[in-house]
Amino acid sequence: MDFTNFDRAMTSEKWDRPLFPIKPDSDAVDDWNRWLAKRGHPSVAQIAPKNAGEWGLPFRRPPSEAGSIEVMLSEKWARVFTLKAKGRANA
Repeated sequence: MDFTNFDRAMTSEKWDRPLFPIKPDSDAVDDWNRWLAKRGHPSVAQIAPKNAGEWGLPFRRPPSEAGSIEVMLSEKWARVFTLKAKGRANA
C-alpha cells in the first residue's frame, strides 16, 4: 500500500526557498494582491512575512503563465504563509 499521499496530507508544507524583498508601496504588491485575490488567497499584507519594512514574496512579480513552475511555487507560498498567518492569529 502506498501511503505517500496520506503522509503528504498529514505533514504541513514548508517554504524552503528564498524570498524576494518587496517594498509595501510598490506596484509589485498591487500586482500580487490581484493575483492572490483571483485565486482566493488573502492579501500580501495578511500573509507575507515582513522584514525590515519589506514583504517577503516568492518572486518579484506574480507569475503569468498558467501551469508553470512559478505558478505552482506561488500557490505553495500562499498556502504555507496563509497557514502561518492563521497560526499567528490564533496564538
